[in-house]
This record gives sequence, structure tokens and C-alpha cells, in this order.
Amino acid sequence: MKLFCYHAFRSEKPPSEEYVKMCSEAVSSINGLPLALEVFGSQFFDLKTEKEWT
Repeated sequence: MKLFCYHAFRSEKPPSEEYVKMCSEAVSSINGLPLALEVFGSQFFDLKTEKEWT
């Protein structure tokens, strides 16, 4: 989850607890593939609210 979060939030962990479940689901759906985690995480970088993530 660290790699995904680094690209989505520029941090090794989600900014708040409300994002933990969504990040876990995203990482799980990608099957932990490093390049996919980077690309997919980067797509979430500009999304600032939980509503934008869903």
C-alpha cells in the first residue's frame, strides 16, 4: 500500500482513516503489481475528496 499511497498522496500512508479502506481495495484489485500501483495511484493524486474517489 505504501507505493500506491506515495503516488496518490505523496505520502507513505493515507491522509486519514477514511481513505484506508479505499486504498486497500485499490491495491487488492491491482494485485500488488508495482507499475500498476504507480500509474493507478497517480490517477488519484488530483482527487481531494472521498466523493471524488468513488
